[in-house]
Amino acid sequence: MLVKINISKQKGPSVTVFSQRQRAPFDPSLERLKVMVCGLSEVRWEDQGHFTTVEGHIMVYSGAEKQEQHGVAIWIHKTRKKAIIGYEPVNSRIVTVRLNAKPSRPISH
Repeated sequence: MLVKINISKQKGPSVTVFSQRQRAPFDPSLERLKVMVCGLSEVRWEDQGHFTTVEGHIMVYSGAEKQEQHGVAIWIHKTRKKAIIGYEPVNSRIVTVRLNAKPSRPISH
């Protein structure tokens, strides 16, 4: 499951829980910002693996044997899924993804 935590000064923290197969709440924002790969932390998903979101994007994740506080994931835009060479879930804090890509200059602000 995906957990989104909102912190408001007036209302305090609130938690929204999404199942893995639901529409990822951040997909539209990442598409609008033209993000191709995004790392996520504290996803709190059990086990390790990958899946395709409703929109067709790829999520590679690594969590604990049972749901707890940790878990990481990498969101990959649907147009880049052919660039995935492989992935390796290491533990609930580390997942690696190998992509067939060319280096580019970092974006400066």
